[in-house]
Amino acid sequence: MARSPRAFCGEAFRHFSLRDHHHPVKSGLLLSIAASLLSATLGFYAGSGGTAPSSAGVAFPPPASTIDNPVRIGLVDIQRLFDAHPRTKPSMVAVEAMRTEAKAELQRLTDSGDQAAATGFRLSREKEIQNESARFRREIMTDLQARAGAAASRRELQLLLDSSGKTLNGVPVIFHGSGLIDITDELVHELNP
Repeated sequence: MARSPRAFCGEAFRHFSLRDHHHPVKSGLLLSIAASLLSATLGFYAGSGGTAPSSAGVAFPPPASTIDNPVRIGLVDIQRLFDAHPRTKPSMVAVEAMRTEAKAELQRLTDSGDQAAATGFRLSREKEIQNESARFRREIMTDLQARAGAAASRRELQLLLDSSGKTLNGVPVIFHGSGLIDITDELVHELNP
C-alpha cells in the first residue's frame, strides 16, 4: 500500500529521532533532513494551489504570489531622503557648532597647561557630540521610516527595499529589478513641497 509523502516523512522523522538520540551530531543532521523533506513535501502541495492527498487530510491555501496576483515590490533611496529631509541640514549645522565650540574650549584648556582637564573635557565632549548626532539621525530616520511605510501602504506594496544600501564589497544590493516601484521621488516631494 502506498503511503502519502507526509506519512513517509513523519515515519522517517520518528525513526531518526528515536534511533540515534545518543549521537547528537548524527541525530541533528538526520532530523534536519527529515524536517526538510517534510517541509518540501508540504510546500509542494501548498505551491500547487491545490490540496494535499486525501490520506494526509490537510488542505493548504494557495501561495501568496501567483501570476494573477504578483508581489508588489517597491524601492526607496533612504540616503537621498535623509539628505532631503528638512531637519538634516539644521541638525548637521548644530552638531558642527558643538564641535567648533568644543575645539575652542579644548584649545583654551590645553593652552592653560591643564592636560588632565583637557583630556577629560575632550573625552566627555566627544561622547556628548556623538550622542547628539546619533539622536538627530535617529529622529530623522524614524520619521523617514514612518513616511516610507505609509507610502508603501498607499501604493499597496508588500515589500519595500532600500536601494541606497551597499554590500560589504561596495556594490549595490539591488543590481536589477524590472517592475519595481520607486517611491523616492514621491517622498522627496512630500518632504519639500
